[in-house]
Amino acid sequence: GIVLVNYANQLRQSGMERTAAMLEASRVRFRPVFMTAMTTICGMIPLTFSSSNEMGINYQSFGYTLIGGMTCATLFTLLAVPVFYTLIDDAQIALRNTLATVFDHGTTQKLASK
Repeated sequence: GIVLVNYANQLRQSGMERTAAMLEASRVRFRPVFMTAMTTICGMIPLTFSSSNEMGINYQSFGYTLIGGMTCATLFTLLAVPVFYTLIDDAQIALRNTLATVFDHGTTQKLASK
């Protein structure tokens, strides 16, 4: 998620619009995020499906947990992070506009009373 948001912020600082920057960041960073998750998931397959006789301890539940967690985290990174990035950016703009209106209105009232 950090890689995705950082790249989107770099694109926005270079002058790209928010939606275009997030789409480009998602396109460019999809492969590194996906490949990192897949190496971990594929690395857990032998651990998950081996019998306890081969290793002495049964790690099956650990493997299932890690595989499920990495799958969910990858989907969350690729799908939910861009959505929340947009929502948080919209909220930041709305808050900035509200504060500017409040402080500008207060300045206008002080000038009118003098």
